[in-house]
Amino acid sequence: MINTEKIEELIDLTIASGYVKDNEAPISLILIANPESGKSKMLEQIKNKHSIEVSDISSKGITDVIIPLLEENKLHHIIVPDFIKVISHKTTTTDATMAFFNSIMEEGIKRSIYFGQLIQLRKKQKCGLITSITFDYYYKIFRKWHDIGFLSRFLPVSFTYSQNTIDRINHAIARNEKYETIHDTKAIVKQNINIPNDISDKLNFLLTEIVSRQKKDSIRVKTRGGKIKTYHIELYGFRLHKQLRKLLKSIALKEGRDTVNWSDMSKLQTIIDYIRLPKNPKEL
Repeated sequence: MINTEKIEELIDLTIASGYVKDNEAPISLILIANPESGKSKMLEQIKNKHSIEVSDISSKGITDVIIPLLEENKLHHIIVPDFIKVISHKTTTTDATMAFFNSIMEEGIKRSIYFGQLIQLRKKQKCGLITSITFDYYYKIFRKWHDIGFLSRFLPVSFTYSQNTIDRINHAIARNEKYETIHDTKAIVKQNINIPNDISDKLNFLLTEIVSRQKKDSIRVKTRGGKIKTYHIELYGFRLHKQLRKLLKSIALKEGRDTVNWSDMSKLQTIIDYIRLPKNPKEL
């Protein structure tokens, strides 16, 4: 892809988070951008033995495929390149699917009922979700997702293209140049990763800056009656804090170390600017 290297690196680290041994779920990530931005293409390029890519998801897919993989500890991430397909079903189906994702992405599932079927696992299992959506659809479903706490389960990556990037992409198309890269993320041995206190304090400082910026943000959405309502982003940042810690551990893990160092923090700081809400997307 063109000018998306940092986003692709963030996707790769999200996959690596499944190999960090702790009590938290793997990182979940959502790409938010205009149509034709290559969101789905980036996610379709992921190859990893503990991830599964699906174009859509159903009750049968969850019970026949997802649950057995979780039971066997063979699934860290579910990749849905275009989430619009998942939420375009009838309301009852979509609500059941969202309830499943809402549980598995944070507290995990062990014994639950989804789509009228009882799910029983030997131990609680958690799983990350990597997906994408357009700006327009994000605003369309914002209220519902915000009310159930679904959005805060993701690291949001919102982006647009500069005119320079648009020109580069058009030039590549005109020259029939290939600019797609397969990201084959090899399985890593699971291990605990330690974060020293001084680095942990620095991360907490960065978190405060992000949360402060998001608290000043608001989203205007159209209600069913056609009126425009403003929602202020009220987040404590607890989930984001956990996700950033996991991301920092993933960087160290990829470097083959069991303790985070300052070079890992430096790398995180080059990526963290891409974690944005749609109102203020990163220009590539």
